[in-house]
Amino acid sequence: RAWRGAVEALVAAHPDAAATPDRRGATPLHLGIYKAWFVRIVLEHKPMAASVRTGGGDLPVSRVLNDGGEDLVGEMLRAHPDAVFERPVKNSKNLLLAHACREGARYDVLRTILCFAGPAQFKIVDQTNPLFQFWRRMCIIGQGHFQVDSDNWRKAELLTKVAFEESVDVQCNGAYLLHAAAGTYSPLHYVQMIAGRYPHQLRERDDKGRLPLAVATSSSTDMFLFYPKLLSMEFQRDFMAHEAAERQRQQRQRCSCLIELFLDLYPNAASAVDRSGRVPLCSAIVSGKTWKQGIKQLLEAAPEALEARDLKTHLYPFMLAAVGSESCIDTVFRLLLLNPGVLSH
Repeated sequence: RAWRGAVEALVAAHPDAAATPDRRGATPLHLGIYKAWFVRIVLEHKPMAASVRTGGGDLPVSRVLNDGGEDLVGEMLRAHPDAVFERPVKNSKNLLLAHACREGARYDVLRTILCFAGPAQFKIVDQTNPLFQFWRRMCIIGQGHFQVDSDNWRKAELLTKVAFEESVDVQCNGAYLLHAAAGTYSPLHYVQMIAGRYPHQLRERDDKGRLPLAVATSSSTDMFLFYPKLLSMEFQRDFMAHEAAERQRQQRQRCSCLIELFLDLYPNAASAVDRSGRVPLCSAIVSGKTWKQGIKQLLEAAPEALEARDLKTHLYPFMLAAVGSESCIDTVFRLLLLNPGVLSH
């Protein structure tokens, strides 16, 4: 207590000293970062100290992501809320949330950062996406295989639901987790784990009347996809050199595998309509998926969908596939080849 009193008196008398770096570029806040009482005294008298970087370019908050706890992280973000939109470590492309995911920050710390950052950063479609950094860490820990132990399950659910619902006000109680994973940047292995833990969710409908299969078919194909090999340096070099082609190939692979997974687990989902009256086949076509991205599997599971008009647009599936500047002629051709008689309707 005597130390605290002395420190508080010094900082109150000379608040600017709390943000003044020494020869190595460290401020008193950096040096006393792991003492919560010290941090609170400094920030009370000199809030801008939370925005002063070390000589190496690190923000103070970057040093307490693993050991400081949500209270300390919250104190620093209240003093410097813009930290969530900055790169906390020099020479890193990640913003604070993605950096915290990469470093293995605890659930409560991630939740605190999300309260300040919001869900917008989950729309990033490159390696700085927070979900990518989370799954990258899980893959490294699992030595090439995605591993989600009990300590990380809540973090996975939190990040997945925030990304899917585009809101930080989510409940991590398992409800509709399969829907969230189907519509976000989630590894297939994680989707399988959820289906194994909550098999009843395969038949549950979300607030739009969609089964998980319908969520998967209606999600955008413009995603950065996650596979263990994506994490190897060799693959990353190849990806950067041939980004467009490799990204398209990975999109086809995951879309097809995810749709096939849901069809294997619950085949009847292929015939289920959502609240708007749309079947998964039409949802997949409208979202831009091609024959190789799951259309083939959906037709094998529900061939009758080929002759049914979409209730939202009143178009046949081949017509839906032909609409738009990025329509796939191969998909249109295959749909017509399977049912040429539709042209006479």
